[in-house]
Amino acid sequence: MKKAIFIVLFLVITSCNQSKDNKIDNGKNDDFNKSSYKNEPLPTHTEISEIAINSYTEVISRNPNDNVAYFGRGQSRMDLEDYKGAVDDFTKSIKIDEMFLSAYLYRADSYMKLGMSHKACLDWERAVLLGYPEVNDSIKKNCN
Repeated sequence: MKKAIFIVLFLVITSCNQSKDNKIDNGKNDDFNKSSYKNEPLPTHTEISEIAINSYTEVISRNPNDNVAYFGRGQSRMDLEDYKGAVDDFTKSIKIDEMFLSAYLYRADSYMKLGMSHKACLDWERAVLLGYPEVNDSIKKNCN
């Protein structure tokens, strides 16, 4: 679903299948077989989202003009149902690149979750102006 979550999950899963010298474990590496992390459960969806938020925050601290990092952090915040935080991140992403269509769409979804349909309608209207008429149904359904 979300690129960041997929990447983190992929790295966690693949790291569990590799030995210390980066060779695929074929059952012959006793140190690998005795390691404690082999028996640890995979991270939960919530933990993956929190890891992603921390990673995006680090990227943002290094480059505060990275609109994609704000967008990714906003998506992760949506996963945790932190819609206010998501709106803040999508807004920052839009301030950096006001043509970033996906940020408007996700911010509209966050506004709807917060019961702020008027603001969602403004974002959907902006999406239409940016060449995404597929949201016209949402506008007809939710906007007066």
